[in-house]
Formats: sequence, C-alpha cells, structure tokens
Amino acid sequence: MKKNYILLLLTIFLMPVFAQTTLPDGIEAFFDKKGEAYFSIEAATPKEIIPLLNLISVDEIKDGEVRAYANKREFAKFLELDYNYEILPNPGDLLNPKMYDGSKDTYDWDEYPTYDAYVAMMYQFATDHPDICEVFSIGNS
Repeated sequence: MKKNYILLLLTIFLMPVFAQTTLPDGIEAFFDKKGEAYFSIEAATPKEIIPLLNLISVDEIKDGEVRAYANKREFAKFLELDYNYEILPNPGDLLNPKMYDGSKDTYDWDEYPTYDAYVAMMYQFATDHPDICEVFSIGNS
C-alpha cells in the first residue's frame, strides 16, 4: 500500500515535468530559434484581458489590442484560451542602431557609443573639464 501511495505521488508531481507542450506547426521551431514570441491579441474588454495578465507578459494594451511576450510554456497555456492572435516581429529585432566606435575624432551625437567608446568619452570629458567632471567606479553590474 505504501509503495502504491509513493508511486501515485511521484506520478502527480512529475507529470508536469514530462508533459509535452502542444504547439501549432511552425511555432515549435520558432520557439526553438527565438525562445519567446511577441504577438498581438484582439481583446477589447477588461473581461477578455484579465485572464491574460497572470499568464503572459503584457507589453501594451491599446484600442482593443493587447501586445504581449510569452515563452514556449506560457504560449502553450495561452493557446488553451482560444484567442485569435498574430505573431509580430519583436520590437528589439526591428532596431539596427548606428554605433559610434571611437574611430572618428569627434562624436556627433547621432550614433550610440559602444561600451569602449563610451568609457573613452567619459575620460575625455574628465580631461577636458576637470572642474566639473570626474570619472570613478561605483562597482560592476
């Protein structure tokens, strides 16, 4: 009897670990490549939106559209709710900022500095303006 009880408990607790998430064709490969999805959902009322809040990472709610992020497990649970959705390009993938690498003599402020260029700029500011600027470390992040 004791062995059956232990087997039953193990089955209950380990079942979620071995459970497969069922995703539509193509979505499985998408998650294997990207790790998360950015998508939109038509949900015009709070009653439609509230069940989503603890399930996926809501990014924006505007004009009856919810934009959200989800990993593979979260997305599989989301699919059980039977909402219409559209996979969107991740906003971070749409940016291709121009980077300043320090190779020019002056920084013209229409590019993002690389980390090394940024550090060099801070030291140059301290050299050029020692009365108002000092470079020091407050630790690593």
